[in-house]
Amino acid sequence: AGVVLQIDTSPTTGTKTPTTPLAENHVDAKIWETLPSDQPWFHKQVRIITMDAKHAQGPCYARYLCQTLWRDEEYVLQIDSHMRFRRNWDTYLIHQLMSIDAKVIDGGDGGKTTNVHSTTYSRTMLTAYPVGYTLPNTIPNETRGTLLVPWKFDKNGMLRQKGRLLESPRTSKDGASVIPCYLYAAGFNFARYHVIKDCPYDVDLRHLFFGEEMSMAVRLYCKGYDLYAPTESVVYHLWSRSHRPTVSSLQPLPKEEEEQKMKQKKASHEKVLRQLGGSEDSVRTASQFATVLGVNFDNQTIQPGAELGGLSAEEFASDNSLLGVATTARTTSLPGRANNPTAKAVPTLDTRAQNLISAFLGNM
Repeated sequence: AGVVLQIDTSPTTGTKTPTTPLAENHVDAKIWETLPSDQPWFHKQVRIITMDAKHAQGPCYARYLCQTLWRDEEYVLQIDSHMRFRRNWDTYLIHQLMSIDAKVIDGGDGGKTTNVHSTTYSRTMLTAYPVGYTLPNTIPNETRGTLLVPWKFDKNGMLRQKGRLLESPRTSKDGASVIPCYLYAAGFNFARYHVIKDCPYDVDLRHLFFGEEMSMAVRLYCKGYDLYAPTESVVYHLWSRSHRPTVSSLQPLPKEEEEQKMKQKKASHEKVLRQLGGSEDSVRTASQFATVLGVNFDNQTIQPGAELGGLSAEEFASDNSLLGVATTARTTSLPGRANNPTAKAVPTLDTRAQNLISAFLGNM
């Protein structure tokens, strides 16, 4: 496993500054207390890059650093911080990838997949926005999956996406119940290791937040990757930030550094817009990506029906707001995993959390 820790070293925290701006496997004793470092597998299997949070340059740079920690593992799972997993998540995801491969090889995909194979491996990925959990560790019984769909263009001309809660998991005789998806969730995606060679994170996208996922979505599509959404929730994310301050509020940058940050952010945003316009060599084009997605990036318009992601309206849950406050108990489970009998309904989230969820997941 590879982890990038961005540590707040302001005087109020008492956390020591890493020995260098990027210190591999240097972790302060205070941080070690939160890690399972007493487990025999930890030091052999977990690789860590630690950096002072004031040197952070956005999620794309952090994920780029994390990809440098890959050491020949067969599969790559990318997640955000503050995640909780269902038991047997790895077996389930590997089985889903294998099921997709079988369909692509025998052509039994109903014409819905367009995977371009110029290699001996399958270019597939599983990705979705997770359902939420709350502190201290209240994990809902909600096991339905979500599907990413176009939502709206923001004031900067960037397409925003949201996750829509599915009404129920799909089932099929061969177990391949995933749903084709053209959008990418940075906080949860699973694929074979080839993806970090074929389409690594762009290290030049500094201080970019909204735009990270559009960049990866169009680049993966143009590289021939097909994305799918699992129809069951595999992980849960802590959407609320009310329990912790932001680094910018604790360590405000000097004026010159803040201005430089804004210049880099602007340059990153412009680069993503160029990617969406089709500036990179590819086996599929950005124009084709826009067509299958149902959007026009030049005119900043979304076609009617694009919000369904290729499904019918009936296949989505009417209680889509439960993406962040899941309370409905479900009986489905991953293979080998029983539902948590002690899980309780999640209480209403704070206003800041609801706003954050709306920014990513929206409400229908």
